[in-house]
Amino acid sequence: MTDMARLPPAYATGLRAACEAALDAGLFYEDAFCAFVLERVGADDPARDLCLGTFPIPDGFAARRQALDALNARVADGARGTWAICRHGPPEGGHVRFAPVMADGSGGAATCFDRYDRPPAFAAVHRRMASAEIFLMRRIAERDRARARNIQLIGERRFRPGAVYRNLWIGTARYSTITIITLHPAPDPTKTVADPDDRGQGWLSLALVKRGSAKRFRCDVSAAQLAHAIDEAPGPP
Repeated sequence: MTDMARLPPAYATGLRAACEAALDAGLFYEDAFCAFVLERVGADDPARDLCLGTFPIPDGFAARRQALDALNARVADGARGTWAICRHGPPEGGHVRFAPVMADGSGGAATCFDRYDRPPAFAAVHRRMASAEIFLMRRIAERDRARARNIQLIGERRFRPGAVYRNLWIGTARYSTITIITLHPAPDPTKTVADPDDRGQGWLSLALVKRGSAKRFRCDVSAAQLAHAIDEAPGPP
């Protein structure tokens, strides 16, 4: 997976801005979102067509793994856009498939999981790599927007450890008593790889009790989820 924090700075900045613009435009479906971003970020992408050639990949798990690891390392050492084609299949012919790998500029090699009947063109491979980066950057932008909204709600709703609410639906079950245990901390600033699924700040840990049950439950929810549950409650929380 591409280390989004180590992409070329100008490209990463342009990619983030284009993803934010696509979100502002209300684009939802991946194809339309990707096309919108690609159209705007092209000038910021420093990728250049630097093909190292086509390399036959031997049969056998160990030999294949060794060959792929060596080729990936060689590609990753190049500038963004450096790429190579893996040739899978018998050397004498038969069913031959081609799989490209391309340097993403972060020090990694983006493996394309597509297989082609003939050697692919640079443009097709680059688009596949950029599409994956757009997918990841979109998730990061959406996560950051959700986190900002959750932090805002914590202040607006005065969510604090020890706060108690009554008769709320949390997930698919209704609980008679809901108590906030903790607020999740801010993300670790020492992380070099941004995790798009990192919940972090803006999430709450809850203790849940069902009426008439001795069991105690615990779960994590976002501030937005708790606020929605309170708003949808049949009576005062």
